[in-house]
Formats: sequence, structure tokens, C-alpha cells
Amino acid sequence: MSAKGARGVQIGSGNVQFNVFAPVFPAALSAYRRQVELIAPEALLDRDAELAQLADFCTCLDDRDYLWLRGRAWTGKTALMSWLVLNPPPGTCVVSFFITARLAAQNDREAFLDVVIEQLATLLGEPAPYVTPAARPAHLWALLYAAATACERQGRRLVLVVDGLDEDSGAGTQSIAALLPARPPAGMRVVVAGRRDHPVPEDVPDGHPLRNPSVQRLLEASSHAGAVRNDAERELERLLGGTAADQDLPALVAVAGGGLSGQDLAELTGRRAAEVEEFLRVAAGNTIARRPAYGWAGAAADVYVLGHEELQLDVLRRLSAPRVTEYRERLHAWADRYREEKWPAGTPEYLLRGYFRLLGADGDLDRMTGLALDRARHARLLEASGADTAALAEIGAAQDALHSGDRPDLRTLTLLAVRRDHLSGRNRDIPTSLPAVWALLGQPLRAEALARSIPRPWLRVSALTSLSGVLAERGRGHGTQDLAGGSVLGAREVAEEAEAVARAITDPGWQCQALAEAAGALTGAGEADRAAQLAEDAVVVARTITSPYVQAASLTEVAGTLAGTVGAHRAQDIVREAVAVARIEEFPDLREAALAKADLALAVLRGEDPGPAETRADRATIEIQAINDLERRDMEAAMLATAAVRVGELDRALALAETVAEPWERAGALVTVVGAMARAGNVDRALATARTITVPSEQAQALADVAEAVARAGDAGRAQDLAFEAEALARSGTDTSERQAALAKALARVGDVRRAAAVARTVTDPPTRDRTMAEVARALARAGNIRRAVAVARTITDGWVAPEIWAAMAVALARAGDPDGAETVARAIDHRWTQHRLSALAGVVAEAARTGRTEQAAALAQEGLDLARTVGHNGLRAQALLKAAEMAAATGDADLAEELIEEAETMVWEVANPYSRALEFASLAKALVEAGDVERGAYLARFAVAEARNLTDPGEHARALADAAGALAVAGAVEPARELAQEAVAVTRTFTDPRERESALAERAELMARVGDADRALAVARTVTAPERQAQALAGVARHVGTARACALIAEALRLGEWHTAVDALADVAPDVLALVADELILERP
Repeated sequence: MSAKGARGVQIGSGNVQFNVFAPVFPAALSAYRRQVELIAPEALLDRDAELAQLADFCTCLDDRDYLWLRGRAWTGKTALMSWLVLNPPPGTCVVSFFITARLAAQNDREAFLDVVIEQLATLLGEPAPYVTPAARPAHLWALLYAAATACERQGRRLVLVVDGLDEDSGAGTQSIAALLPARPPAGMRVVVAGRRDHPVPEDVPDGHPLRNPSVQRLLEASSHAGAVRNDAERELERLLGGTAADQDLPALVAVAGGGLSGQDLAELTGRRAAEVEEFLRVAAGNTIARRPAYGWAGAAADVYVLGHEELQLDVLRRLSAPRVTEYRERLHAWADRYREEKWPAGTPEYLLRGYFRLLGADGDLDRMTGLALDRARHARLLEASGADTAALAEIGAAQDALHSGDRPDLRTLTLLAVRRDHLSGRNRDIPTSLPAVWALLGQPLRAEALARSIPRPWLRVSALTSLSGVLAERGRGHGTQDLAGGSVLGAREVAEEAEAVARAITDPGWQCQALAEAAGALTGAGEADRAAQLAEDAVVVARTITSPYVQAASLTEVAGTLAGTVGAHRAQDIVREAVAVARIEEFPDLREAALAKADLALAVLRGEDPGPAETRADRATIEIQAINDLERRDMEAAMLATAAVRVGELDRALALAETVAEPWERAGALVTVVGAMARAGNVDRALATARTITVPSEQAQALADVAEAVARAGDAGRAQDLAFEAEALARSGTDTSERQAALAKALARVGDVRRAAAVARTVTDPPTRDRTMAEVARALARAGNIRRAVAVARTITDGWVAPEIWAAMAVALARAGDPDGAETVARAIDHRWTQHRLSALAGVVAEAARTGRTEQAAALAQEGLDLARTVGHNGLRAQALLKAAEMAAATGDADLAEELIEEAETMVWEVANPYSRALEFASLAKALVEAGDVERGAYLARFAVAEARNLTDPGEHARALADAAGALAVAGAVEPARELAQEAVAVTRTFTDPRERESALAERAELMARVGDADRALAVARTVTAPERQAQALAGVARHVGTARACALIAEALRLGEWHTAVDALADVAPDVLALVADELILERP
């Protein structure tokens, strides 16, 4: 189990270590909180009684669930509600939304869904999910239930605060009020505020609490609020009635939606910043409020907003439409200047944050997508924030806006997905200890953003755990919520977030590890009771792991956590359970490794000398030299190196790690050694060892571990240099071979061979590149460019790929009128690759027979038959005999062809394994149909069905049914194929492994669409919950439906999964888009 960068309690002697990983959900601190801070007053006057009533409502144990504060304009409703959000009553988690036009795009149903879903996702420790527009309300309610239940389980209460119901731009048939739950779950409370004369929106159903007058409370205006209103209205009247220069400042603040600094306003008006700030302080201090801002790197320049919603609306009402357009164009021109300069250092904060929201509010799709695809902007956002979170959010918003149209813009959606996946990919290998380094260096906001940007949840948990540990060490137990210091999470909140992320992981092995790490973080944050419960939950999850070795290792790891929470006796019980599980592992090396780990754990837990474990490691070190299998030897040496680190034998650990030949195994072992060396204070040796690691992502992790040790030693400058180096290395080492290969193959399929070849050459993984170049060679052959196809084939060196592509080249040469050359190529294919050689010979025979070269055709057909009869495996021999039959038929020997087909059928019947026999029947049926014998193919397909239905293993049963359905479909038996596909889906749903079930359902959905059952196929696809797998399913269905429907499904797949999942569907529906993607990747490579 990996625990890179983790924090916890160290148990044992020397360097024998058990990480005591030990989680309360974060206090709903998300990006939206920063907006609330801009809305809230600096001080709340004359409201002590109201605050006490609100606190009582939020925390009392009665059955009330709604409170609606109603008052006239300028009563002080927003001031009271924002103060409640920023200063929540003890024991509550507050999620909020303020319906306001003072900050762009914050006054409609979509904004409410965006903001509240984002906060709830943050509360639950999940990335904000993508769901279709129609499903977003239901998803909101599901998240509210999950968050309320989680809070209740932890002794807290979820409170939803919504201010400004009367300002809802969609009130009527698409109101925000109608989205509020009619029956708040798990003790949840809802507090809303609005004008006293505003009716309940029409779409709020009868029986909803908002229609109950008893939930309403009248809020009287404070004398302070009335005086503020009078002063502000008089001042605004004077400003808007003054000179153009006087009008500029309130107009720009209103049109921009707030958030402009004094320097920003100076650039927009051509005045000096000092002059602007003096004017706003002296002449507009009652109308335009100055608010502290907090940027990614710390305190930022103060910004200005209209002091009240009514003032914001009053300014916009008084300005004529041409004047509003003029001010908006001035903002656009200002942004365009910075865009043309590639968003240099010093780009205003508003242009990096607020401006994009303004575009969204205006529905300016062209400008939104332009920014979302802007590489230079993404580089600046990364530099400013330390993560790609903001850039990814802009891309997501642009995707959502494009999805709302009647016909999706596949071109732009695909390019956005390409850009999104590039940014996500470069975060995939961020070292898990790096956020902790930035926290140690005094940059907690950068640390938070970086930890959250890690896409794989189990690694994100590890990063959050490390970060929580540092915050706990530095005495930051809880979040900082003051306006001067910004909203920085504390150790407890980060640990809670780690717990929430861990609980959302579906793979038992990864979830067990993540739960243990999160438990360690909770222990470090002072939440021992919850840490103990989380560790027990990890034990429950570990018991569901089917691999004995992994289950035993997981239980042993969790035991360390339990030792630090509930005590050594319980931990020893779990280790003994791990020993019992390890003993049933069938592979001796894995069994020994699990037992060695358990031995060490028991020794430490009992306070004994871990000598016996070291003895076992000594014996294994000697035995490893006798292993002849290099792959197994590497694996065992890497495991032993890790074990040596655990007992403090760093020299031996390094020596073992350096014997590992396989680069990834070697790198992983060396990372473990480097981390231990750095923690032991041997930084120079650790750094030298780190630089010998050849895998970029692993070297980045090692450098980050060294940086952490250096930071803890007080050398901030050197630590920062190493942190920057580690981050740059991690972002540069992402392997995109799979994506490039998928694109190249799709381009080859649509005939764009030039781009296909160019993309194929960018594939860095050699086997993948060879497979991709093989597709390029085939495409060249199909286009008639045989000479170039053969030249490409010659570049392929992979021993598995080369025989197959040379078989294709032989067929292409024969069809191009060069049977002698084809024969030469066919004979050059090694006899070991019987099927490929037979395919080549069949192509040559067919062409020779067609052109009258009967002697050559007959001789090669006989050679093919002789070769087919040498195949020993019954199933493979059946396929070989079918090829021989094809050659016999080409030479006119129909009787021999019939005889060989019958012999092939007999071979399949003689296959001993029922599962293999079912697959072979399906394969033989398809081959017969492709050879033109549809009747016999349909006949054999029914045998495949019968064999499939006799299978008892669910996985084999479902796969065999699916293959049989495919065979029936190609034979024209559509209705039976549909029924069988449905049967395959039903069996697939019984799979107990979630990952296996989701993957198989995605494949079954495509099968159902292929056999003509598109509606059911789509229904199956939508039952797949893993986004990447659902994207695969939707893209598969899209290949078998009409164009309009396909475009919508592809658009959805692009939003859910990586872009290359949809390339085959794009090749069918919009092949021109593939060319744009290729140009993006080749001509403007990141």
C-alpha cells in the first residue's frame, strides 16, 4: 500500500513505521464564500436579537424546517443573511446562495444550481459533477440528501440559506424557490429572505413549506439601514446627474457586476488610480462600497461594488441601452488588450475571475469559448493560482453553455474537451506531498488548489492528508474566516474533505487505503473518535477485497491506523486476520510478502524487536537471486526494498532497488528509498538518488519528498526551487499515447492518412505507436498507395504487430496486381504466426485465381491447407481450416471447401472448455458470414447461444451471450440478437464487482445499439454511473443512431469522459472535427 507524503503517528523502533492514518465535513467553504464576503457588511449593527433567533432556528430540536424572513427594500436582509453565512451557529454546515445582480450571473435558476451543487460537492469532498441540464434539479436534491445525512451522522446540521427570492430573474415557471426541497432531509433547515410583498412563485407546488404562512417572519428595518439608504440614494442621484466622468465609475461597477479595483477603474477611465480611489472615497463613499479581496497568492487590491442591490438596479435602469452597451464594450476592449498581450503578469484579478462570469451572464458564447480555449490564459491562471482548477472551471462553464443549445456545436465541444483533458492530464502526476510543501512554505491557498486539482481520488486523499498534517503541525486546527486573511481551510476541514473523497471511491482496494489515510488525518486534527470509526469502516471495506494478497496487505495497513485510535489489542486482532487471509494466497511470493508485512506489524504492535521480520527479509533477499523470471524477480526485489525501508535498512533498500531492471518497478522502489533518506536527514544523498530515477512522474514524487524534508529543515529557498522543479517535471511527463493513437486510427479510418501519420508519430509508447502505424499502413493500402504502405509497415518492429500488418500488406499487394510480391511477403511471415500467414496466403490465392494464375493459386491453397492442419489448438485450428476452405473455394474446389468447413465445425465441438467453445462457435459463425455463407453462419450462431446459456460463471455467461448476439446480428437474425443482447445485459447486472459491471454494461449498451435496439441501449447506458464508462457507452450508442441523436450523445460523452472516447463516433458523424483536433495537437502542441 502506498502512503506517499502521509502524516500520522509513528509506532515502533528505528525506522519501523506504521502510519496511523486517521475524519467532519468541511464547513462548506468553497469559491462562493469569497463572493459572500464581498456582499457582507464590515460590521452588523442592531441585529443581536435577530441573530439569536436565527441561531435558535438553525440548532433547535423541534420539527421546524423553513424560515422565511420578509421585509421591505433596505431592511437589511442581505446584511443579516450574509453575516449568518460567514458566522454560522456552532454545529451547523451552511450552504448559501445570494440572488443578486451586483456580482455577475447570480440571479437565476442556473446560477443557483451551479453554485449550490458546487458547494455541496465541496462539502462532500467530490469534484463538481457534470449532469445533463434536465437532470440537474434531481442531482441537487440527491446531493442535499447526501450532505444532510452526512452532517447528521456527524452530529451537525445542514442549513441552506437563500437570500433575495424576489430578485430571481426566472420567478414564474423556472424559479429558484421551486428547487428548494419540500421535505428537507435529515434535520436540514432552510432559511430564505425576500421582499414582503413578493408572491410565492407560481411553479412552487401546493403543500410546499413556502406556501405555509406560519414559516414567515417580518423583518423590521433597522434605523441604521434607513439612514444608509437615504445617504446612498442622494449620492447616486448626484453622481448620475453629474459629468460623464462622474457617471463612469458607478456605471462601470454596475455593468461589470462588481469586483473592479481602483487600478482597474483607472485603466478603464483613463484616470490616475489615486484620483479614482480618492473620488470613490470622498464623493461616492455611500454608494460604492470598498471591499477587501483575497487573491490566489494572498491579499489582493480592494475591489468596489454597489452598496446595495437597489443601487445596482437603479444604475442600470437609469443608463440607456446604448450607454450600457458602450460600457460593456469598454470592458471587452480592456480584456482584449490583455488577451493580445498573452495575459502577462499583473493581469487584473477581475479579468482572471469576474470577467468570465460576466460573459456567462450575457450569454456571450463566442467570448466564453475563446477564453476557455486560450492556452496563454491557462498558463497565467496556473501561475496565479498554482493549479488548473480555475481554467478547468471556465472550460466546464463553456461546455455547459454550449450544451444548452438545440444542436450541439461538436467542433467547439471537442476542442474544449481536448483542452480540458490536457489540463487534467498534466495534474494526474502531481506529487501527493507537494501541497504539503507549499503549506510549509506559507502558501496554504496554493496548497489547497493543488491538492484539489489531482484527478485520481485516492491520490487526492493522500495529498489532502499530507496537507492536513502540516496544518495541524503549524497550529492551524480550524479554518481562517476573517476578511483580512481570506478563507483558508484548517487541518480538521482538510481531513474531513479527505474523508469525504475517500468515501466516494468505489474500488475496494483504493478505498480502503484512502479511508486509512483519511483516518490518520483526522487523528492529527484531533478527531480521534471519528478517526477510529473511519478505521473500522476501512476494515469492513478491506474484507470485500477478493485478492487474498491485497486484502491481507490492506488489513495490515489499517491495523496501524487502529493502533493509533482504539489501541494495540484491536490492531493485533486485525493483523492476525490478515495472516489468516495471506495463508490462502496461491502464489508463494505474494503469500510470503503478505506474511512478512504482517510479521513486522505484529512485532511492532507488541513492542517486540522486529528481528524475525528482518530474518524473513534476509532469507528472501538470498532467494530472490535464484529467480530466473526477470519480471517476477523485479517485482520481488521492489517489494523487498520497501520492506527494508520499513526496518530502517536504507543501504540494503537502495541496493535492492537498483537491481530492478523494469523502469516503473525500479522507480517506485527508489521513491520509497528517497523519501526515507530525506526524512532521516540525508538530503544530499536522497536528492542524488532521486535524480537517477528515469520515470518523470516518479522522479517528481521523489523531488517533492526531498523538498518537504528541506522545507522542514528551514531552507525555504531551496525547498521552493525543488517544489517548482517537481511540479514542472510532473506536468511534463504525462503520456498521451492512448489519446493520440485513438485519434490517428480514427483519422486513418476516414481516409485522412496524412494527419493520421503525423499524429501516429507523436505516440511515445513504442508498442502503441507500432499498432497505430499499422492502421496508417492499412489506410494507405486502402487508398492505393501500396508503396508508401509497405514503407510504413517496415518501420514496425513489435513482434506481435508486424506479422499482422505484413499479412495485410500481402493482401494489398495481391489486389494491386502484384501476386508475386504478395507471395514473397506472405512467405516471409514466420510459421509461428499461422493465422496471419494464412490470411496473407488467402488474399494471394483469391487474386491469383481471379486473374487466371491457376497454378499459383492451387499451389498456395495446398500450402495453406498443410499449414492449417499443423495447428494444435482446436479453436485456432477451426479458424485456420476456415481460411483453407476460403482458399479452396477460390480455386473452384467447392467439395474440399465444404469438407474443410465441416472439419472446422468438428474442431469447435472438440474444444473442451464450455466457455471457449461458446466463443469459438460465435467467432466461426461470424467468419462464415463474412465469407458469404450466411445460412451456415446463422446455423452455427445458434450453437453459440446454446453453449452460452449453459455457463454458470456470470462473467463468462454474459460475454458468451454478447458474442452470440453479435454473431446472430451479422447473420441477419436481428430479433433473436436483440433478445440475446437483453439477456446479456440482465446477466451483467448480477456482477458483484462494480468496476467490472460498469465496464461490461458500457459494452453491452453498444451491442444493443448495434443490433438495432437503440432506445434500450440508451437506457442501459444511462444506468452506468462511472462518468468515463458512461461516456464510452453513449459514444458507442451514438455510432448506431441517426445523425441528430448521435450529435447529442457525442456531446454528452465529451462532457462526461475523455475526448478520445468519442473519436470513433466523431469519425462517423463529424469527421472534419477530427482534422481540427489533429491540427490542435500537432501544430500547436502544448
